[in-house]
Amino acid sequence: VHLIGTRQNISHQGLLFWMNGTLMLRHASGPSLPKKVVNTNFLEYLRKFETSETMKGVHFMQLGL
Repeated sequence: VHLIGTRQNISHQGLLFWMNGTLMLRHASGPSLPKKVVNTNFLEYLRKFETSETMKGVHFMQLGL
């Protein structure tokens, strides 16, 4: 069997959108919070992973509307 690319572990998914000039991430709340959909400043969200040993990148996809 031939594999293309590399192994990727998807840890989380969400939607990005602009709100009042700030790039926001709409995603499911974390496991320690009540389960709901929340809007979070995307750059602040990413800062939590700056020193992560496991999070090595972000993958973006754009909807073709």
